[in-house]
Amino acid sequence: MKIFSTVKVAALILGLGVSLPGHAKPEYTFVLGHLSLPGSLMQDAVEEIPGRVSKATNGRVEVTTNSSLVNQSRLLEGVRDGIIDMTIPLNGGYAGTNPEYQLALLPGISDSTIDNMMNIVKQPEYSKAVQQMLDKKYKAIELLYGAWCPQVLFSNREVSKIEDWKGLRVMAHNPGLARVINAVGGQPATLSMTERIPALQRGVIDGVVGDSCGAYGQGIYDVVKHASLWPLGSTPPWHLVMNKESWESLPPDLQKAIQDDFAEFQKEILAKWVKTADALPGMFEAKGVTWHQVSKEDAAKFGAMENVQPLFDVWYDAMKSRGAYKGDPRELEQAVRSVIVAQ
Repeated sequence: MKIFSTVKVAALILGLGVSLPGHAKPEYTFVLGHLSLPGSLMQDAVEEIPGRVSKATNGRVEVTTNSSLVNQSRLLEGVRDGIIDMTIPLNGGYAGTNPEYQLALLPGISDSTIDNMMNIVKQPEYSKAVQQMLDKKYKAIELLYGAWCPQVLFSNREVSKIEDWKGLRVMAHNPGLARVINAVGGQPATLSMTERIPALQRGVIDGVVGDSCGAYGQGIYDVVKHASLWPLGSTPPWHLVMNKESWESLPPDLQKAIQDDFAEFQKEILAKWVKTADALPGMFEAKGVTWHQVSKEDAAKFGAMENVQPLFDVWYDAMKSRGAYKGDPRELEQAVRSVIVAQ
């Protein structure tokens, strides 16, 4: 990590008037630690970043990826402590300790189009809140963002009506979702991404709510028969963050080269999201999984105020007690809602 000692050697050689053959070796090298989730758009981005950064900087900056240096629940801490330089954390996994991340997952905010979610992520007050949290708690900055594939309920039995949730044992990926599942009669369970397939196979749970691309990549179609899209945080964002010291070790020209490339990369990420989301129902149907359309009436019952208001009340309290952002959380919520375009 940080600057290779070879930089000094190269400088000495150049000082002696000996030319180097381009940038055969990188001047800066960084480690991107990540959760391994084959098939997910996040994983695709992780795999593409090293090549893009190398090309954008003419080989002067190297990014290597590693999914084993830091546990998936400690990725931001790994960035803070200098174990890794970059990461894409799970927003849901950090929602309990960093309520800034949870706002984009709450019902009525995340249950929207990809364009709306990107409007939310770019909204000045929300962006400020996230950046303050990353800076204060993890000594990090945000460089790039995207979105997970639609969050879908995969289950062993059909769950297309509100009554079908009763008694259903479901893996939930964030505290807010767990509360809603409980409110509609389900039984939320906390598991890691890697545990969900074995848990379904053993009958420990009846269903999981999670990233549909990653679920497809893991072969979830082999252990479930039904899929349904409920208003349960259907378009959650992800954020690529980097240790501030690592970022600031780069000279301005390299920072600009990476930022310019990431601006184009972000457009490609969003275009791929739209294409993939359109294809997913057919992909699962081809594997024998029935893709159910939930009626507007049942979706409205699921997202009814009596089910979701307690989540916002808890979030308000969490922002006051644990949030790095010190503004009024209700005003932040309204600022975010103001950029959501009606569907």
